[in-house]
Amino acid sequence: MAYKFRGFDATRDLEQVVDLYNGVFGPLRPYYSWPVSVERFADKVLAHWEFRPEGLQLAFDGKRLIGFVLAAFRNQPLMEIDRVTGEWGPVFLSAIAVDPRYRRQGVGRALIERTVKFAKANGRDRVKVGTNPRAPMAFFIGVQEDWHDAHRFFTGVGFNFGGMCQNMVRSVVGFRMQESTRKTIAQLRAEGYECRAYEERDHDALVALLDDHGWAYWHLDLLSKVGRWTKTRPFMETCFLDCATDQIRGPDEVGVVMKEGKMLSFCAQTLNGQTRKTYLGPMLTAASARGLGLGTVALQLSLELAARKGADICDLWTGVGGHITHFYKKSGFAQVLRWLEYEMPLK
Repeated sequence: MAYKFRGFDATRDLEQVVDLYNGVFGPLRPYYSWPVSVERFADKVLAHWEFRPEGLQLAFDGKRLIGFVLAAFRNQPLMEIDRVTGEWGPVFLSAIAVDPRYRRQGVGRALIERTVKFAKANGRDRVKVGTNPRAPMAFFIGVQEDWHDAHRFFTGVGFNFGGMCQNMVRSVVGFRMQESTRKTIAQLRAEGYECRAYEERDHDALVALLDDHGWAYWHLDLLSKVGRWTKTRPFMETCFLDCATDQIRGPDEVGVVMKEGKMLSFCAQTLNGQTRKTYLGPMLTAASARGLGLGTVALQLSLELAARKGADICDLWTGVGGHITHFYKKSGFAQVLRWLEYEMPLK
């Protein structure tokens, strides 16, 4: 049977897309908040500043929606280094879903072909199955290691292995800062450092730290979150449908280390008041202040703040590597998932 493909039409397709999304993705992650409502999808995807209708392509069997793909690209890099590496340049495949009854019939391949056309039409040189925080409007954190059918699909349509990431979590119920960190804080304070929650007066110092390290895009997250860019959508609110919290709790979710008015380290948390989960990041320590334990201090300060707000679990997505994994393990995080990324170069 010949299936039909076309672009998304919000006036007639919205409910079907959300239903298919919930049907396909919901059972995969029972520990996330499901299902996604029509209202949330419209808010977090259709209202996203980087959403392009032509990037959302649909597949139909008659009037039945049997698949969709969402592709998007960033207009600027997350970090300045991404201009060098090209990480901001690909079209990111933020989601692809096919009704299980219609798999292995060429539907997914046809949707990928439409994503490739979308990428070429916008001058992009590759398509990436992206994960947080790279992919705008990401639906899923990536292809898990044991999703063998998904691995075969992506390699079969021309994608190459492009790296590995991990999901780490820890409970923050009754969180108590580690004694070693308390001693570090005492020593830092004796040397004139401030270790505390973010305050509005820290705005300019935060901007300076972000700018010094080429993190311009994170302004969309932090500066809106702490109340200065009220008309800008916070990054963490729009990145993952599940991460999104309808009420950003405020600046006291950011732990900072300051000295003489200069911000040397920060760690932000985004709390979902409905699920009581908090999502860690971004965090950054000034290059000149690394090796002093400031990152651990900012991290544990933010965990303490999140716990006071009623969070149960802290969740983070990060790379896989000895130093990265070890840093978070020292603060009680354990790996839950590992997933693969894929990339398709375009000729």
